Amino acid sequence: MESQKRLINIDLLRILACLFVVIAHASSGASCADLTSAQGITLHTFNAVGHTGTVLFFFISGMFLLSEDYNFTFKKFYKNNFLRLLVAYIAWVIIYHAVGFLIRGVYTPAHLKDAITNIIYGKVYYHFWYLPMLLGIYLLLPFLRAICHAGKKLVFYFVILFLVIQVIFPTIFIFDFPYKYYLLSIVTRIPFTLINHHVGYFVLGYALSLLLKDNKIKKPRRLACILIIIGPIISLLGDYLLTLQRGYHEVTFNTVFSATLCMSVIGWFILFHEWNLSLAEKTANRITGISRLTFGIYILHPLVINYATEWIPYFQENETVLSAILMTLLAFSVSFVLTWLLSLIPFIRKWILFA
Repeated sequence: MESQKRLINIDLLRILACLFVVIAHASSGASCADLTSAQGITLHTFNAVGHTGTVLFFFISGMFLLSEDYNFTFKKFYKNNFLRLLVAYIAWVIIYHAVGFLIRGVYTPAHLKDAITNIIYGKVYYHFWYLPMLLGIYLLLPFLRAICHAGKKLVFYFVILFLVIQVIFPTIFIFDFPYKYYLLSIVTRIPFTLINHHVGYFVLGYALSLLLKDNKIKKPRRLACILIIIGPIISLLGDYLLTLQRGYHEVTFNTVFSATLCMSVIGWFILFHEWNLSLAEKTANRITGISRLTFGIYILHPLVINYATEWIPYFQENETVLSAILMTLLAFSVSFVLTWLLSLIPFIRKWILFA
């Protein structure tokens, strides 16, 4: 029963992560919000919470795919996971361009040529970066599993290197201090290719699951709540101070590899991992069903946001907390319904929705 509860908890976390991604994109006005006003502070906090979404996806994937309990075989994984994700990526790149092509109603050879060129180069919407990043991690998975299963000390060494090089150092280098550029030149000359980008978050999710499983974190729920609360607060204060110092709007603390965002993500992950949840079977099945649709919701929601902004005057005229909330609800619900309808077709569910 414990493994089932934990799976339901992670399904809920996956749904929340998807909602957070929608929140981040629906509140993009935070990038120019006035941090001296209540509206700007709330919008910035809303956006900071939203930016934890994609990182949570990497945490969840790492927790499952790096686990010793995961039955990994080359043939099975690359046929069932890698190939399906690759097909879905290519399909959605084509679909996005086809939708834009049809809605614009411009069918000149030049537009067609641009669309084909963009399809070849994978140039689509801003959120598509996630899919090739995940494909790259899938290719590295045998090496990452070898590292993680060679011993827990090696796992935590990997994670510490990642946190120091990819999270702590960049956060420190936000500020000006003596010999900053001398130290920066040294750090940037050392190659840390394997732990760069989201690979570290992928392994961090697995490392945290080990610590929690072995009860190495004292009072994990309390720690989780503290991290969830102070992460956005420090992010807001940091961006406010930088804005005052530099004379222009800053959102540097509200980025994927900032220490404040990392704190928030760790907090959310621990909270849900340790959530002792007991649900009726019917309710649990519904949660699992929604969780399986999060890939489609993630893919479709920017399309909904884009055309809602174009077609609904209210969203053109307002960049407020209320408009961000309404846009989040609209984008998530419409994307969910569209994904659910598409999932009724078995081929689309397997190869296009990655469900």
